Amino acid sequence: MKKLLSFCFAFLMLPFLLIFGGSVKNESVEIMLKCLDETVCWSDSLLDVKTTDYQFELQKRGFSMWHNYRANLVKKIVNMNFSYEQAFGYVFPGLDKKVNEMVSKIDKSAIDASFRFQPNSKQKFVYSNERSGRYVNKEQLYKSLLKRLEKTGKIEMVITPTTILPKVTKKELISQTKLIATFETSYAKSSENRKQNIRLALNSLNGLVLKPNKVCSFNNITGKRTKERGYKEANIIINNEYVEGFGGGVCQVSSTLYNALLLADVCVVESHPHSLESSYVLSGFDAMVSFGVSDLKFVNKGENPLFVETYFSDEKIGVKIYGTSLPYKITRKNEVLKEIHPSEDVVIQDKTLLLGEKVYRTFPKVGKQVKSYLEYSKDGKVLKTTRLRVQTYKPIQGVLRVGTKVEEENNSQTFSNFKPLMQ
Repeated sequence: MKKLLSFCFAFLMLPFLLIFGGSVKNESVEIMLKCLDETVCWSDSLLDVKTTDYQFELQKRGFSMWHNYRANLVKKIVNMNFSYEQAFGYVFPGLDKKVNEMVSKIDKSAIDASFRFQPNSKQKFVYSNERSGRYVNKEQLYKSLLKRLEKTGKIEMVITPTTILPKVTKKELISQTKLIATFETSYAKSSENRKQNIRLALNSLNGLVLKPNKVCSFNNITGKRTKERGYKEANIIINNEYVEGFGGGVCQVSSTLYNALLLADVCVVESHPHSLESSYVLSGFDAMVSFGVSDLKFVNKGENPLFVETYFSDEKIGVKIYGTSLPYKITRKNEVLKEIHPSEDVVIQDKTLLLGEKVYRTFPKVGKQVKSYLEYSKDGKVLKTTRLRVQTYKPIQGVLRVGTKVEEENNSQTFSNFKPLMQ
């Protein structure tokens, strides 16, 4: 009986003997983790064991026990739904804190490449380079550490951080900011008021970014064409006639933009033709706008943004669109279905003109019915055609002033010289 009691006592005192010496040999676990220029060192000898309470706490955690015993203790804790980090932090006090300090110095977020759109500069896009990131997979670190611990108590392990690739590279951004469409129209014969209006509208569009799947409105972007906003009076079309109105000429801007959008394969969801044929753009490809009445609306159906640059000289205006290059070429086409001739000129007797002198107040112009469409081609082969509209432009009846004034000497223009009215 005495032998049995002695055996039980020895068995119960085994953990204490392992920790505090006794007749059972202890083992000091030593862990060294290296990652890049950072090092973590942990061992039993580094623990400050001063109070009896802390000694008993460490005893429960396997202090100075053999490496395989402590490895099994870690696995038991993990099986209780604790993480590997929590399990190691319990069995090896302070190790988790040291690992976290090292990881915080190693981990680095990836940085995507970026760019700045500057339409008024010679270099339209300025790019910054991307940067790869890195991180230490702590879960994998502790799993690897456990496998080593099962074999030995003297552990030296080199950790390789995982590389984080940036989502956006400079090369990708360059491919997404190519010049994909340019369209120009002439306004050389326009009055200064009309040029002023056109330039104001162009400036409103310059630098526009078309985000994917967002509907854009020409009227909302350019705003009301009012005197207070700097717009001046110039010819506009009302009731099939040219009259003076604030913002005259803005329709040339919307038409120029409209054609550039078509060439860039941007989806136009709203456009309106003029009732009269425009001289600055191919028939069937005009886009009339009137604030609160008619608009030009469009939406970028692509995956990446599009960028709009506008420009002007004394003779031309233009729109450029940048984005991802198209896999095909788009060509504008139109077909005149029929011509509509105007009625005979309206003749007005004019006492201010010399007898026999004739001057057109309004030149006659043949109307047209036009079909417009886009042709998509690649390597010289037509892939498809898309019809845009069938539009009827009304004819313009001429208004002719005939002189009735009689004078002996007639130094004015001859009968054959007609003077156009500036429009």
